[in-house]
Amino acid sequence: MSSHQFRTVLVVISVLVIFGFSAWLDYQRVVEYNRASLTHELTALKGELETQINSRVLSLQGVTAYIQKSPDATETEIERYLGELYDSTDEVLRNVAILKNTTIIYSYPKARNAAAIGKDLANVPGQRETVLRVKYTGKGMITGPINLVQGGTGLVARVPVILKGGAYWGQVSVVLYYDKLMQTSGVTDFSLRNNLMIAEKGTDQNTPRTVWNSVNGTFKNPVVVELIVPNTTWVISAEPRKGWSGKSVSFYTLMVLGIIFSGLSGRYYHVLMSTQENLEKSESKFRTLFASSPDANLLLINGLIIDSNSAARLLLHTDELHLHGKSLLMISPEKQPDGETSKFKLKHIFNATLPDEGIKFEWLHRRDDGSEFWSETVVTSLKIQNNKVLYTTLRDITQRKIAEQELQKINTRLGLISKVSSSLVGSSPVVEQVDQYARLIRDAFNIDVSVVRVLDGDDLVLLTCSGVDKEMLTPRVSPRWGLTKILMEEKKPVTVYDLHTDTRTMHNHFFVPNTYQARCYAGAPLLIRDECIGLLGIYLNNDNRHFSETDLEHLQIIANNIAIVIENDMLYKDLSKKKIQVESELVERRRIEQELLTAKEKAEEINRLKTSFFSNMSHELRTPLMGILGYSQVLLNALEDEYLKRMAQTIVISGQRLSHTVKLILDITKLDSERVLPEYQLVDVTRLIEESIQLHEKLALSKLLSLSFEDPGYPIPVFADRNWCVEAFNNVINNAIKFTNKGTVKVIAFREETNAYIQIIDTGIGIAESDQQVIFEEFRQASEGLSRSYEGTGLGLTIAKRYIEMMHGQIYVESILGKGSTFTIVLPISEDASLFGPGISETESETRNKSTMSSKKVLVIENDAINIDVITSFLKNSYPFDVEKTAEGGLSKVLQGSYDVVLLDINLGRGMDGLQVVDEMKRVWGEISIPVVAMTAYAMDGDKEKFIEAGCTHYLAKPFRKSELLNFLAQIFIEWKK
Repeated sequence: MSSHQFRTVLVVISVLVIFGFSAWLDYQRVVEYNRASLTHELTALKGELETQINSRVLSLQGVTAYIQKSPDATETEIERYLGELYDSTDEVLRNVAILKNTTIIYSYPKARNAAAIGKDLANVPGQRETVLRVKYTGKGMITGPINLVQGGTGLVARVPVILKGGAYWGQVSVVLYYDKLMQTSGVTDFSLRNNLMIAEKGTDQNTPRTVWNSVNGTFKNPVVVELIVPNTTWVISAEPRKGWSGKSVSFYTLMVLGIIFSGLSGRYYHVLMSTQENLEKSESKFRTLFASSPDANLLLINGLIIDSNSAARLLLHTDELHLHGKSLLMISPEKQPDGETSKFKLKHIFNATLPDEGIKFEWLHRRDDGSEFWSETVVTSLKIQNNKVLYTTLRDITQRKIAEQELQKINTRLGLISKVSSSLVGSSPVVEQVDQYARLIRDAFNIDVSVVRVLDGDDLVLLTCSGVDKEMLTPRVSPRWGLTKILMEEKKPVTVYDLHTDTRTMHNHFFVPNTYQARCYAGAPLLIRDECIGLLGIYLNNDNRHFSETDLEHLQIIANNIAIVIENDMLYKDLSKKKIQVESELVERRRIEQELLTAKEKAEEINRLKTSFFSNMSHELRTPLMGILGYSQVLLNALEDEYLKRMAQTIVISGQRLSHTVKLILDITKLDSERVLPEYQLVDVTRLIEESIQLHEKLALSKLLSLSFEDPGYPIPVFADRNWCVEAFNNVINNAIKFTNKGTVKVIAFREETNAYIQIIDTGIGIAESDQQVIFEEFRQASEGLSRSYEGTGLGLTIAKRYIEMMHGQIYVESILGKGSTFTIVLPISEDASLFGPGISETESETRNKSTMSSKKVLVIENDAINIDVITSFLKNSYPFDVEKTAEGGLSKVLQGSYDVVLLDINLGRGMDGLQVVDEMKRVWGEISIPVVAMTAYAMDGDKEKFIEAGCTHYLAKPFRKSELLNFLAQIFIEWKK
């Protein structure tokens, strides 16, 4: 073979290879286009099917809920319910059937729909099979196609109705028009009807479970999309009517062309080889980009589209025939959202695009059907065979832009809410503030007009508005009808899509003669603590908008904050009006407070003087009483003359009466100070009563009365103040003896459950029922005034009652006038009961004192001669003792001598007092080593505590009797020994 022949053969082979590769690429492009178009149509069909099926099934939830609630409802009852639930013109209920088990019991339209769906399912095998499958599987099914009585072809979607507990009741069916379904979804190739299959997911298309399949045989390479219907998943599959291949250059054509080209001169060899290489490189580069990129790609020369990939055509909802030859302006709106024309912006963009460099920008596109979408567009300028080619990539960012716009809208509203929330009360008139908010609301919600009304009496008064003149709005409206009534009563936002057709607002002009008439409305109540004080309304003039739940929620939040601003302004005005009044009241209050402070200081001063007075009176009265009682007792024991003895006896009784009176007055003074507290200890009530009986035996004997105590034979333990119990018992027993002239005074003690009961029963004069509460009051008796029959201060029972109640007990009286009285004292029993040893009688005390007389020595430090004489007469024949009249002498004897107890008077006249003596003893000894008794006439509240805290170990108040002193000393020696 010659060189020329070889070159010729090589050229032919090269041409065949080039055209063969081009034919293959052309075939692949056709297949890709067909698949993209079919995928687009099936996706649209799937979306429309899902929308129609789900929307209708959701619309029938009320029906299914009614059936579940009333499964035995008759056809008439169901029809009545549906008549109340839906309007007869509602398209949702058109072509609906309700099947109980497998039989239609209700359909709408009633006259024809049963025949359309097939009431006698035995004569419609396909439908009967599907109905039974719904029953036995409990899954939603699709049946079809069927010829509708109303005309056309349709699908039937069936959804099961399951009762509580899982029992199957029946199903609800909805008919979908097939032709309308195709048109609404944008499917243009109606031959798909012959190439379409709908089946449950996972079902082979040739089995009876296929819902719709008119194709004989199996699809070779179908496009499949999933269809989500209630309770299950279905699939839609199809393939082009004429297969996947398209018109392309055949192999034989290429062969003929190759033979023709084989005759060409070999001088074209190098040119063809070069062309082949360039074509292969160019074709490989651009086809790879177009075929593999998920983004929409366009090639533009001189601003016109010369090529596009399938993603671009799918994005633009068009085909290659309609797209090629168009400019970007033809797929763009006249103006971009920023207000500039698309033509002007594109001109600057393309002029700024440099060769081999790209520029990125965001662009709003408009498809042939009028729908719009945002793209992120990248334009790269390339030089191909001396032509400027713009390689353009479109990436759909519509959702991102929507999200950005939504975020910007939310940020705008949040800024508005923050501004309203941070409003300063009184910073400016409330009308100016709300007027500013009304303007901001228009921007935040992209509406034309905003209006704020507030409740004034029985009407809603216009406070402010934005976007419309106030003269065009009614200044006052009634809240008793229309939307205002709904908002005021329901207290939640309301929206109206069309004010001219909505039944709630279409007759507004009869009631509100506004010049201004809007188209769309949303309103929210101004709420304060769940009370509506006004309304916030927003309007669109010429457009209709479905305000979302989020829009209404934001509107309500803003309304609530505006309500707070309005309320705060009203409160601020009220406070401002009251400012002068409050200031004057404050001046008056300060004056009153100053007067009260002065009065308080005077009262405290009077209280201090009273305390000092009673303290001095206590000392000055008790000190001479010590001599009176002491000497009278000595004389009573020493005198033998009966007349003188009676005189001494009278002195003793009078002194005791005076001492008792002083003690009662001082006790009530202590109680009135409210500073006295009980000193609790475990005591036996029976022993305390025995002591009181012994104390009053002589008094009872002097009146020839029988005084007795019925001992229960067991201890009755109470946790109480021993001295208070003794005082209470003594006062009540003394009161019983005083008011009993003949007969008996008897004391009974017993316990019941958790209480101890002490009853003092007398046969005295008795107490009238009207006076039974008076006797417990201060300075009160049943007989009062100048004609009273009995002496006394009237404080005994008062003090007894106070003591008993402060120990958590109670005292009450039962009495019959002329027959006697029974006083009952109740005290809580201590749970920690224990046995008590026998008490110490005066005789036993004297015996004990005699046994200890020789071993215990007493030092008496006292400056009052009478008291010294009385005390020494008490100690004589009982204890050895020394007496010192001065504090210094007493301290010297204490420090040098050996004494077992010191009886120390507190008020020693000039020089050191008794407490200073104690301080010196502590300074020398470090601590008190022997008992030191504060023997004093200071017996006011707190005196005992003060002396004990200062260092004294014991306290004995003047005046006291001989037995009291001896018993006290005996008890001290027993305790100190322990």
